[in-house]
Amino acid sequence: MRTVLAVSLVLTLACERPAAKPAAAAAKPTATVPAVSAQPTVPHDEIAVVDSTKQFFRAVDEGDVDTVAPMLVDDFMHVIPGRFNSAEFLLSRLRARKQRGYPRYSDRAYDSTKVRFYGDAAVVTTTSTATLLRAEGAPPGTSAHTMTLVWIWQGGDWRLHTWNEADAGREMDRIAWNRTYREGGSVKLGPNQLLVDTVQGLRPGKALDVGIGQGRNALHLASQGWDVTGVDISDEGIAQVNQAAKDSGLDTQVHAHVADFHTWDFGDSQYDLIAFIYMGATPPVDAIRRGLAPGGIVVFEHFGADASKSSGSGGLRQGDLSALFQDGFEVLRDEQVVDLADWGHATVPLIRFVARKH
Repeated sequence: MRTVLAVSLVLTLACERPAAKPAAAAAKPTATVPAVSAQPTVPHDEIAVVDSTKQFFRAVDEGDVDTVAPMLVDDFMHVIPGRFNSAEFLLSRLRARKQRGYPRYSDRAYDSTKVRFYGDAAVVTTTSTATLLRAEGAPPGTSAHTMTLVWIWQGGDWRLHTWNEADAGREMDRIAWNRTYREGGSVKLGPNQLLVDTVQGLRPGKALDVGIGQGRNALHLASQGWDVTGVDISDEGIAQVNQAAKDSGLDTQVHAHVADFHTWDFGDSQYDLIAFIYMGATPPVDAIRRGLAPGGIVVFEHFGADASKSSGSGGLRQGDLSALFQDGFEVLRDEQVVDLADWGHATVPLIRFVARKH
């Protein structure tokens, strides 16, 4: 934040809150987060990754093996419905295609291109359309695919690990996050500072940590007396949360579930706090509003519009969230700052937002 399990890739790809009774003083267990190996800073540069993607397809369309070969990692995989092919197979196909002169591709265009960064991996999804020139005498056709490409930062450059022409869906996200949590990445190990500052002085209650990851925020909340439910699509992350909670003596306060927050039931007035930390620019406002108890707090932090993180997860500006949460909430904090991000170890624009449900 080196290798993704290839076969798995083929098989699928948050008015005052009513005061609670003070709890009896007790020694607070020290929360621990699983240690990960230190990693060099990875440039989360969306433009560079998109440029590499276009360069790759341009070389593939031209059958340029000399350009394609060094762009691939040793265990590169080309996934198509029903099977997957190695780097050697792809290169041999390109050589044969160039030798016979067809099929050839031209006028390639891209639509709905998004980039997401996971530690030292960049996942690109795009719909690509190109003119297909077949054998002499055959009419031209159109090649259109929605594809996912997984780029790995290796040797000071982005190299392609997976070119998937099958529908990846959320499974691709799960695999990428599993890899990040299993082998370490450029993520802050301690709790998010905005969350720490927000809960300081609050009476502990029930919290929902959306995207619990390895548990850095949930474990801090639990150590402060909160009862925490967490969801994450990464089964590897959930396993690490459960182990860390057990090691810290917090396993009765941390309840981690492998689940997609898009389909998770936030309940009705169930939580006193919902944390949505580095989970994208579009929080599920209706679900958060429904899930928070009166007086409950939502805490949000993510990359700002100019952070150059990804078109799929950045793009927020100060005021955007205030507009989204204008009905039924009191905005306590809405600011854009330039600070060190929890992800990527880079100093970039960040949006920090806190609101209380009426």
